[in-house]
Amino acid sequence: AGDWILLACDGIFDVMENEEVRDFVEDHPARANGAQVDGGQICVDLLKLCLDKGSKDNCTACFVQFGDGPARSKSSELLQGPWRGASPEVQSKYAEFFRDHGFEAEASEMVSGRRLSGSKPKVVNPPSPESSNTTTRNSLSSISRVLQAVRSTRAIQSAWRARKSSEKEAAAASGTE
Repeated sequence: AGDWILLACDGIFDVMENEEVRDFVEDHPARANGAQVDGGQICVDLLKLCLDKGSKDNCTACFVQFGDGPARSKSSELLQGPWRGASPEVQSKYAEFFRDHGFEAEASEMVSGRRLSGSKPKVVNPPSPESSNTTTRNSLSSISRVLQAVRSTRAIQSAWRARKSSEKEAAAASGTE
């Protein structure tokens, strides 16, 4: 169903090889029959699979399908990982990320430590980007948004790496590594 690119962080590739991810995307039912691709569903299913495989790192993925197609409204769905067990520093980075991407209630939940009643994944419909008549312009705009999303995850990834590093140092110091 056309060319695509998947940008993903090491939380995905800690538990899946490149070829396995490629095969997952290529064989995903959302790409069947050459119909309009639901990249969001591909990402959701990929992230769930990585969590099921035991990924303990930040899992972030962004799927971009290249080619012509009808304009679609954009949406974001927050799939919360096991942030409750993370250090306060990492939790604050998650809260910042949630706020920056339109998930204010979830950020408040995290900061307060309380569970929202009936919490379910929330879907946010951000404003539609300016429409463009050319495929090239749309593709460049998509790539730009993808790169912005990838950059915004660096703070969370850095906090996780710092936590892992300090845990290893502590284990080495106590002789339990």
